[in-house]
Amino acid sequence: MASDAPIFRGRALVWLVVVGATAFCLMITALVAGDPTANVTKSSVFSRSALGHNALAELLRRQGHNVRVNRDRRAARVGDGNLLLLLEPDAGQHALDHLGTMLLDAIAADRPVLLALPKRRGSESQEQRGWIDRSWTLPPERATKVLHALDALRSASVVRVEDETFEPAWRTSLGGAVPSLETPQLVEHPEFEPLVAAGDKILLGLVAATRVLVLADPDLLANHGLRQGANAEIVLAAIELLTPSGGAVVFDETLHGFAIVPSLWRLLFLPPYLAATVLALGAAGLVVWRAAARFGAPLHAMSGPVFRGGHATLIDNAGRLLTAGGHEALVAERYGEAAVREALARLRLIRHVGASADAVEALNAVAKRRGVHTRLPAADGARGLRPLALARRYQRWTREMFGES
Repeated sequence: MASDAPIFRGRALVWLVVVGATAFCLMITALVAGDPTANVTKSSVFSRSALGHNALAELLRRQGHNVRVNRDRRAARVGDGNLLLLLEPDAGQHALDHLGTMLLDAIAADRPVLLALPKRRGSESQEQRGWIDRSWTLPPERATKVLHALDALRSASVVRVEDETFEPAWRTSLGGAVPSLETPQLVEHPEFEPLVAAGDKILLGLVAATRVLVLADPDLLANHGLRQGANAEIVLAAIELLTPSGGAVVFDETLHGFAIVPSLWRLLFLPPYLAATVLALGAAGLVVWRAAARFGAPLHAMSGPVFRGGHATLIDNAGRLLTAGGHEALVAERYGEAAVREALARLRLIRHVGASADAVEALNAVAKRRGVHTRLPAADGARGLRPLALARRYQRWTREMFGES
Protein backbone atom coordinates (compact mmCIF):
# COMPACT_ATOMS: atom_id res chain seq x y z
CA MET A 1 0.00 0.00 0.00
CA ALA A 2 1.27 3.46 -0.83
CA SER A 3 1.78 6.00 1.95
CA ASP A 4 1.18 9.76 2.00
CA ALA A 5 4.11 10.25 4.40
CA PRO A 6 7.15 11.97 2.79
CA ILE A 7 10.52 10.19 2.68
CA PHE A 8 12.24 13.04 4.60
CA ARG A 9 10.81 15.39 7.15
CA GLY A 10 10.66 19.04 6.08
CA ARG A 11 13.48 20.17 8.40
CA ALA A 12 15.77 17.31 7.37
CA LEU A 13 15.16 18.09 3.68
CA VAL A 14 16.04 21.77 4.21
CA TRP A 15 19.28 20.80 5.96
CA LEU A 16 20.20 18.43 3.13
CA VAL A 17 19.73 21.20 0.55
CA VAL A 18 21.71 23.74 2.64
CA VAL A 19 24.63 21.37 3.25
CA GLY A 20 24.79 20.30 -0.41
CA ALA A 21 24.70 23.90 -1.69
CA THR A 22 27.37 24.97 0.81
CA ALA A 23 29.67 22.10 -0.15
CA PHE A 24 29.28 22.95 -3.84
CA CYS A 25 30.07 26.65 -3.25
CA LEU A 26 33.16 25.74 -1.20
CA MET A 27 34.38 23.47 -4.02
CA ILE A 28 34.05 26.26 -6.59
CA THR A 29 35.79 28.68 -4.20
CA ALA A 30 38.70 26.28 -3.77
CA LEU A 31 39.06 25.75 -7.51
CA VAL A 32 38.54 29.32 -8.71
CA ALA A 33 38.86 31.89 -5.95
CA GLY A 34 41.69 29.88 -4.39
CA ASP A 35 43.87 30.27 -7.48
CA PRO A 36 47.52 30.53 -6.27
CA THR A 37 48.21 33.27 -8.84
CA ALA A 38 46.06 35.76 -6.88
CA ASN A 39 47.83 38.37 -4.70
CA VAL A 40 51.33 37.03 -5.45
CA THR A 41 54.18 39.08 -3.98
CA LYS A 42 57.27 37.15 -5.04
CA SER A 43 59.09 37.43 -8.39
CA SER A 44 56.45 36.41 -10.92
CA VAL A 45 54.50 37.77 -13.88
CA PHE A 46 51.39 37.50 -11.68
CA SER A 47 52.90 39.80 -9.04
CA ARG A 48 52.20 43.55 -8.90
CA SER A 49 54.55 44.02 -5.95
CA ALA A 50 57.90 45.78 -6.28
CA LEU A 51 59.60 42.42 -6.99
CA GLY A 52 57.14 41.19 -9.63
CA HIS A 53 57.24 41.27 -13.44
CA ASN A 54 53.67 42.30 -14.18
CA ALA A 55 54.76 45.77 -15.34
CA LEU A 56 57.11 44.20 -17.92
CA ALA A 57 54.27 42.08 -19.33
CA GLU A 58 52.03 45.15 -19.62
CA LEU A 59 54.83 47.17 -21.27
CA LEU A 60 55.42 44.43 -23.84
CA ARG A 61 51.71 44.24 -24.66
CA ARG A 62 51.56 48.00 -25.20
CA GLN A 63 54.56 47.71 -27.50
CA GLY A 64 52.61 45.25 -29.66
CA HIS A 65 54.19 41.99 -28.48
CA ASN A 66 52.18 38.81 -28.16
CA VAL A 67 52.64 37.99 -24.45
CA ARG A 68 51.88 34.52 -23.10
CA VAL A 69 52.30 32.74 -19.77
CA ASN A 70 53.49 29.12 -19.62
CA ARG A 71 52.39 26.96 -16.66
CA ASP A 72 52.98 23.64 -18.37
CA ARG A 73 56.19 21.77 -17.51
CA ARG A 74 56.37 20.45 -21.07
CA ALA A 75 58.70 23.16 -22.40
CA ALA A 76 58.00 22.10 -25.99
CA ARG A 77 54.60 23.79 -25.62
CA VAL A 78 56.45 27.13 -25.62
CA GLY A 79 57.06 26.83 -29.37
CA ASP A 80 60.27 27.14 -31.34
CA GLY A 81 59.32 30.52 -32.83
CA ASN A 82 58.93 32.27 -29.46
CA LEU A 83 61.17 33.94 -26.88
CA LEU A 84 61.20 32.17 -23.49
CA LEU A 85 61.64 34.34 -20.38
CA LEU A 86 63.07 32.55 -17.32
CA LEU A 87 63.03 35.35 -14.77
CA GLU A 88 64.52 34.84 -11.30
CA PRO A 89 63.85 31.09 -10.99
CA ASP A 90 63.80 29.43 -7.58
CA ALA A 91 67.13 27.97 -6.45
CA GLY A 92 65.73 24.71 -5.05
CA GLN A 93 67.26 21.54 -6.44
CA HIS A 94 64.06 20.44 -8.18
CA ALA A 95 63.67 23.84 -9.86
CA LEU A 96 67.36 23.88 -10.85
CA ASP A 97 67.10 20.45 -12.47
CA HIS A 98 64.07 21.58 -14.42
CA LEU A 99 65.84 24.80 -15.39
CA GLY A 100 68.84 22.86 -16.72
CA THR A 101 66.56 20.67 -18.83
CA MET A 102 64.73 23.69 -20.25
CA LEU A 103 68.01 25.43 -21.15
CA LEU A 104 69.41 22.34 -22.86
CA ASP A 105 66.17 21.86 -24.82
CA ALA A 106 66.22 25.52 -25.89
CA ILE A 107 69.84 25.32 -27.03
CA ALA A 108 69.14 22.11 -28.97
CA ALA A 109 66.12 23.73 -30.67
CA ASP A 110 68.00 27.04 -31.21
CA ARG A 111 65.24 28.78 -29.24
CA PRO A 112 66.00 32.25 -27.78
CA VAL A 113 65.96 32.48 -23.98
CA LEU A 114 66.32 35.37 -21.54
CA LEU A 115 67.52 34.13 -18.13
CA ALA A 116 67.38 36.67 -15.27
CA LEU A 117 69.27 35.63 -12.13
CA PRO A 118 67.62 36.03 -8.70
CA LYS A 119 68.63 38.87 -6.40
CA ARG A 120 65.89 39.90 -3.93
CA ARG A 121 63.17 38.51 -1.74
CA GLY A 122 60.45 40.29 0.24
CA SER A 123 57.85 39.80 2.95
CA GLU A 124 54.16 40.26 2.23
CA SER A 125 52.45 43.32 3.68
CA GLN A 126 49.76 42.62 6.26
CA GLU A 127 47.95 45.86 5.44
CA GLN A 128 47.85 45.75 1.63
CA ARG A 129 47.42 42.39 -0.10
CA GLY A 130 49.71 41.90 -3.08
CA TRP A 131 52.31 44.36 -1.72
CA ILE A 132 55.52 43.84 0.25
CA ASP A 133 56.49 45.75 3.38
CA ARG A 134 60.25 45.14 3.08
CA SER A 135 62.83 43.44 0.86
CA TRP A 136 66.36 42.11 1.21
CA THR A 137 69.10 40.96 -1.14
CA LEU A 138 70.05 37.32 -1.43
CA PRO A 139 73.68 36.22 -1.24
CA PRO A 140 75.40 36.18 -4.69
CA GLU A 141 75.91 32.42 -4.27
CA ARG A 142 72.18 31.92 -4.83
CA ALA A 143 72.41 33.52 -8.28
CA THR A 144 75.59 31.55 -9.00
CA LYS A 145 73.73 28.25 -8.34
CA VAL A 146 71.12 29.24 -10.91
CA LEU A 147 73.83 30.16 -13.40
CA HIS A 148 75.49 26.75 -12.91
CA ALA A 149 72.28 24.98 -14.03
CA LEU A 150 73.86 25.27 -17.50
CA ASP A 151 76.98 23.09 -17.64
CA ALA A 152 78.78 25.55 -19.95
CA LEU A 153 78.69 28.15 -17.15
CA ARG A 154 80.06 26.00 -14.32
CA SER A 155 83.10 28.26 -14.01
CA ALA A 156 81.09 31.50 -13.94
CA SER A 157 80.59 33.51 -10.75
CA VAL A 158 78.29 36.29 -9.66
CA VAL A 159 79.56 39.39 -7.84
CA ARG A 160 77.71 42.31 -6.32
CA VAL A 161 78.96 45.87 -5.97
CA GLU A 162 77.96 46.86 -2.44
CA ASP A 163 79.47 50.34 -2.62
CA GLU A 164 76.51 52.63 -3.28
CA THR A 165 78.85 55.42 -4.44
CA PHE A 166 80.33 53.19 -7.17
CA GLU A 167 79.52 54.48 -10.64
CA PRO A 168 80.63 51.91 -13.21
CA ALA A 169 81.68 52.95 -16.66
CA TRP A 170 78.97 51.16 -18.63
CA ARG A 171 79.49 50.15 -22.20
CA THR A 172 76.57 48.91 -24.26
CA SER A 173 75.66 47.76 -27.73
CA LEU A 174 71.93 48.37 -27.29
CA GLY A 175 71.61 51.95 -28.47
CA GLY A 176 73.81 53.75 -25.97
CA ALA A 177 71.35 53.78 -23.01
CA VAL A 178 72.95 52.95 -19.65
CA PRO A 179 71.21 51.17 -16.74
CA SER A 180 70.20 52.76 -13.45
CA LEU A 181 70.88 50.25 -10.64
CA GLU A 182 71.63 50.21 -6.93
CA THR A 183 74.33 47.75 -5.84
CA PRO A 184 74.61 46.19 -9.34
CA GLN A 185 74.87 42.41 -9.61
CA LEU A 186 77.26 41.29 -12.36
CA VAL A 187 78.71 38.10 -13.86
CA GLU A 188 82.36 37.23 -14.48
CA HIS A 189 82.96 34.72 -17.28
CA PRO A 190 85.03 34.82 -20.46
CA GLU A 191 82.52 32.85 -22.54
CA PHE A 192 79.96 35.67 -22.64
CA GLU A 193 79.34 38.01 -25.54
CA PRO A 194 78.60 41.24 -23.61
CA LEU A 195 75.71 43.50 -24.58
CA VAL A 196 75.85 45.66 -21.44
CA ALA A 197 78.99 45.48 -19.28
CA ALA A 198 81.16 47.41 -16.85
CA GLY A 199 84.83 46.59 -17.36
CA ASP A 200 85.24 42.82 -17.41
CA LYS A 201 81.99 42.26 -15.54
CA ILE A 202 78.80 41.62 -17.50
CA LEU A 203 75.27 42.80 -16.74
CA LEU A 204 73.66 41.47 -19.92
CA GLY A 205 75.43 38.98 -22.18
CA LEU A 206 74.91 36.11 -24.60
CA VAL A 207 76.30 32.68 -23.76
CA ALA A 208 78.82 31.78 -26.47
CA ALA A 209 77.46 29.72 -29.41
CA THR A 210 73.88 29.91 -28.08
CA ARG A 211 70.86 32.22 -28.10
CA VAL A 212 70.71 32.26 -24.29
CA LEU A 213 70.88 35.82 -22.95
CA VAL A 214 71.74 36.14 -19.24
CA LEU A 215 70.68 39.16 -17.18
CA ALA A 216 72.75 39.28 -13.99
CA ASP A 217 70.70 41.93 -12.17
CA PRO A 218 66.89 41.44 -12.32
CA ASP A 219 66.30 44.94 -10.88
CA LEU A 220 66.57 46.10 -14.49
CA LEU A 221 63.15 44.61 -15.34
CA ALA A 222 61.39 44.19 -11.97
CA ASN A 223 58.36 46.37 -11.26
CA HIS A 224 60.34 48.69 -8.98
CA GLY A 225 63.30 49.14 -11.34
CA LEU A 226 61.71 49.16 -14.78
CA ARG A 227 60.73 52.81 -14.45
CA GLN A 228 64.20 53.92 -13.32
CA GLY A 229 66.32 55.80 -15.86
CA ALA A 230 66.67 54.00 -19.21
CA ASN A 231 66.09 50.52 -17.79
CA ALA A 232 62.87 49.94 -19.76
CA GLU A 233 64.60 51.04 -22.97
CA ILE A 234 67.44 48.55 -22.43
CA VAL A 235 65.05 45.67 -21.62
CA LEU A 236 62.88 46.35 -24.68
CA ALA A 237 65.96 46.52 -26.94
CA ALA A 238 67.22 43.16 -25.62
CA ILE A 239 63.83 41.48 -26.01
CA GLU A 240 63.32 42.80 -29.52
CA LEU A 241 66.82 41.61 -30.42
CA LEU A 242 65.95 38.05 -29.38
CA THR A 243 62.29 37.77 -30.40
CA PRO A 244 61.84 36.05 -33.79
CA SER A 245 59.71 37.80 -36.38
CA GLY A 246 56.06 37.16 -35.56
CA GLY A 247 57.01 35.25 -32.39
CA ALA A 248 55.52 35.58 -28.93
CA VAL A 249 57.16 36.45 -25.61
CA VAL A 250 56.48 33.62 -23.16
CA PHE A 251 56.83 34.10 -19.39
CA ASP A 252 57.59 30.75 -17.75
CA GLU A 253 55.97 30.31 -14.32
CA THR A 254 56.70 26.64 -13.74
CA LEU A 255 60.00 27.59 -12.08
CA HIS A 256 58.08 29.74 -9.57
CA GLY A 257 55.84 26.90 -8.42
CA PHE A 258 52.83 27.74 -10.60
CA ALA A 259 52.91 24.64 -12.81
CA ILE A 260 49.52 23.07 -13.39
CA VAL A 261 48.52 19.60 -14.55
CA PRO A 262 45.99 19.72 -17.41
CA SER A 263 42.62 18.66 -15.99
CA LEU A 264 39.16 18.64 -17.55
CA TRP A 265 37.53 19.02 -14.12
CA ARG A 266 39.61 22.10 -13.31
CA LEU A 267 38.88 23.55 -16.75
CA LEU A 268 35.13 23.20 -16.16
CA PHE A 269 35.35 25.54 -13.16
CA LEU A 270 37.53 28.21 -14.77
CA PRO A 271 36.27 31.12 -16.91
CA PRO A 272 34.91 31.15 -19.56
CA TYR A 273 33.79 27.51 -19.17
CA LEU A 274 32.48 28.19 -15.66
CA ALA A 275 29.35 29.87 -17.09
CA ALA A 276 28.45 26.79 -19.14
CA THR A 277 29.09 24.54 -16.11
CA VAL A 278 26.79 26.63 -13.89
CA LEU A 279 24.03 26.54 -16.54
CA ALA A 280 24.37 22.76 -16.94
CA LEU A 281 24.22 22.20 -13.17
CA GLY A 282 21.23 24.52 -12.88
CA ALA A 283 19.40 22.61 -15.63
CA ALA A 284 20.19 19.28 -13.95
CA GLY A 285 18.93 20.62 -10.62
CA LEU A 286 15.70 21.81 -12.25
CA VAL A 287 15.14 18.39 -13.81
CA VAL A 288 15.71 16.64 -10.47
CA TRP A 289 13.40 19.06 -8.68
CA ARG A 290 10.59 18.58 -11.19
CA ALA A 291 11.07 14.81 -11.22
CA ALA A 292 10.88 14.68 -7.42
CA ALA A 293 7.59 16.64 -7.21
CA ARG A 294 4.34 14.68 -6.63
CA PHE A 295 1.59 14.79 -9.27
CA GLY A 296 -1.61 14.33 -7.24
CA ALA A 297 -2.31 12.04 -4.31
CA PRO A 298 -0.65 8.60 -4.32
CA LEU A 299 -2.78 5.73 -5.61
CA HIS A 300 -3.57 2.84 -3.28
CA ALA A 301 -2.46 -0.59 -4.35
CA MET A 302 -5.20 -2.69 -6.02
CA SER A 303 -6.07 -6.09 -4.56
CA GLY A 304 -5.90 -8.96 -7.01
CA PRO A 305 -4.35 -9.07 -10.46
CA VAL A 306 -4.40 -5.93 -12.56
CA PHE A 307 -5.62 -7.81 -15.67
CA ARG A 308 -8.57 -10.19 -14.99
CA GLY A 309 -8.91 -13.33 -17.04
CA GLY A 310 -11.96 -15.22 -18.34
CA HIS A 311 -14.65 -14.82 -21.00
CA ALA A 312 -16.08 -11.65 -19.48
CA THR A 313 -12.79 -9.82 -19.99
CA LEU A 314 -12.54 -11.01 -23.59
CA ILE A 315 -16.12 -9.96 -24.34
CA ASP A 316 -15.59 -6.58 -22.68
CA ASN A 317 -12.39 -5.94 -24.66
CA ALA A 318 -14.08 -6.99 -27.90
CA GLY A 319 -16.96 -4.59 -27.23
CA ARG A 320 -14.56 -1.75 -26.55
CA LEU A 321 -12.70 -2.43 -29.80
CA LEU A 322 -15.93 -2.50 -31.84
CA THR A 323 -17.12 0.73 -30.22
CA ALA A 324 -13.77 2.41 -30.92
CA GLY A 325 -14.07 1.37 -34.58
CA GLY A 326 -17.65 2.75 -34.94
CA HIS A 327 -19.24 -0.65 -35.73
CA GLU A 328 -21.78 -0.85 -32.88
CA ALA A 329 -24.82 -0.17 -35.15
CA LEU A 330 -23.86 -2.96 -37.55
CA VAL A 331 -23.27 -5.37 -34.65
CA ALA A 332 -26.69 -4.56 -33.14
CA GLU A 333 -28.38 -5.11 -36.51
CA ARG A 334 -26.66 -8.47 -37.01
CA TYR A 335 -27.54 -9.49 -33.46
CA GLY A 336 -31.20 -8.75 -34.15
CA GLU A 337 -31.17 -10.80 -37.36
CA ALA A 338 -29.59 -13.71 -35.52
CA ALA A 339 -32.21 -13.49 -32.74
CA VAL A 340 -35.06 -13.54 -35.30
CA ARG A 341 -33.64 -16.54 -37.19
CA GLU A 342 -33.17 -18.46 -33.94
CA ALA A 343 -36.75 -17.73 -32.83
CA LEU A 344 -38.15 -18.84 -36.21
CA ALA A 345 -36.14 -22.05 -36.05
CA ARG A 346 -37.30 -22.84 -32.51
CA LEU A 347 -40.94 -22.16 -33.46
CA ARG A 348 -40.57 -24.04 -36.80
CA LEU A 349 -41.79 -21.03 -38.76
CA ILE A 350 -38.88 -20.66 -41.19
CA ARG A 351 -40.66 -22.46 -44.03
CA HIS A 352 -43.87 -20.53 -43.63
CA VAL A 353 -42.43 -16.98 -43.30
CA GLY A 354 -40.46 -15.26 -46.06
CA ALA A 355 -39.54 -11.58 -45.77
CA SER A 356 -37.99 -10.21 -42.59
CA ALA A 357 -40.92 -7.85 -42.00
CA ASP A 358 -43.33 -10.78 -42.17
CA ALA A 359 -41.08 -12.76 -39.82
CA VAL A 360 -41.11 -9.96 -37.20
CA GLU A 361 -44.89 -9.62 -37.52
CA ALA A 362 -45.40 -13.38 -37.17
CA LEU A 363 -43.14 -13.59 -34.13
CA ASN A 364 -44.88 -10.66 -32.44
CA ALA A 365 -48.25 -12.40 -33.05
CA VAL A 366 -47.03 -15.60 -31.42
CA ALA A 367 -45.54 -13.62 -28.53
CA LYS A 368 -48.84 -11.82 -27.96
CA ARG A 369 -50.73 -15.10 -27.71
CA ARG A 370 -48.18 -16.24 -25.11
CA GLY A 371 -48.64 -13.04 -23.09
CA VAL A 372 -45.25 -11.46 -23.92
CA HIS A 373 -45.49 -7.68 -23.57
CA THR A 374 -42.19 -6.82 -25.30
CA ARG A 375 -42.45 -6.42 -29.05
CA LEU A 376 -39.76 -6.97 -31.67
CA PRO A 377 -39.04 -3.64 -33.42
CA ALA A 378 -39.97 -3.34 -37.06
CA ALA A 379 -37.36 -2.16 -39.57
CA ASP A 380 -38.48 1.48 -39.35
CA GLY A 381 -38.62 1.42 -35.58
CA ALA A 382 -35.21 -0.25 -35.29
CA ARG A 383 -33.52 2.63 -37.06
CA GLY A 384 -34.69 5.06 -34.42
CA LEU A 385 -33.16 3.13 -31.53
CA ARG A 386 -29.61 3.40 -30.30
CA PRO A 387 -27.51 0.25 -30.98
CA LEU A 388 -27.32 -0.76 -27.32
CA ALA A 389 -31.05 -0.20 -26.73
CA LEU A 390 -31.88 -2.19 -29.85
CA ALA A 391 -29.73 -5.14 -28.75
CA ARG A 392 -31.32 -5.08 -25.28
CA ARG A 393 -34.83 -5.11 -26.85
CA TYR A 394 -34.01 -8.29 -28.81
CA GLN A 395 -32.44 -9.91 -25.75
CA ARG A 396 -35.42 -9.10 -23.47
CA TRP A 397 -37.96 -10.39 -26.07
CA THR A 398 -36.03 -13.66 -26.41
CA ARG A 399 -35.99 -14.22 -22.64
CA GLU A 400 -39.71 -13.46 -22.22
CA MET A 401 -40.66 -15.48 -25.29
CA PHE A 402 -38.86 -18.67 -24.37
CA GLY A 403 -38.92 -18.29 -20.58
CA GLU A 404 -35.12 -17.84 -20.16
CA SER A 405 -33.72 -16.03 -17.17
